Amino acid sequence: SELKVNSSEWTINASGQWGWWFSGSNPYTSDAPQVFLPAAGCRYDNFLGAYRGYLGRYWSAEPLSYNADYLRFHNGKGSANIINGPRADAYSVRCVQVTD
Repeated sequence: SELKVNSSEWTINASGQWGWWFSGSNPYTSDAPQVFLPAAGCRYDNFLGAYRGYLGRYWSAEPLSYNADYLRFHNGKGSANIINGPRADAYSVRCVQVTD
């Protein structure tokens, strides 16, 4: 099952990077505290750096055996969500402190 997260739509930031803005547990607005996660791509089907500028995949802090939860978003998808997938796909890691 998918868990939807509070975020903007697909956008470009002031540095020219494509990605999404995320607002944690707060409903997303341009005034909410937020963090930008770029579409960094991933290692997928043995292609290093695949899909850079098109998709973002970020691991959660809790690995589960061979799988783990991760945040996913990409160009053309209506929402960002959290799903479970194989750790071998080598998605991005970024430390983000969540506060309410």
